[in-house]
Amino acid sequence: MTKTLTLLALLSYASTCLRLLCYRRGLANHRLHISLVAWLLIVATGTSALEILLGLGRVSFGEARIAFTLCYLVHRAQDNVANIIRGIFASIQYHHVPQGSGSMREFVQQEEVSFWLTTCY
Repeated sequence: MTKTLTLLALLSYASTCLRLLCYRRGLANHRLHISLVAWLLIVATGTSALEILLGLGRVSFGEARIAFTLCYLVHRAQDNVANIIRGIFASIQYHHVPQGSGSMREFVQQEEVSFWLTTCY
């Protein structure tokens, strides 16, 4: 089980690092704070992958799960760290309900659907 977790964490960290390194901005605006977060993620995942590869670190179930979740988020956001950060802040942000719009539940469901359609596709 330990070898499986180690392999899963190694592949997740290496895949995340390589995907972030190969990101092309295209027509997107350059934002310094997003670039800094992306650079920190590249350094952290690359360092973790090297530590596992060199046998300097032990991998627990929690660390492998975090590595896989981060890898999934980066791949799902198509390497765009801004989409990941936007998704985190959008989920904790207060939703203002306009007057005469129906129930709060309907409004939040419409907002969530429009958010996921714009960020994931």
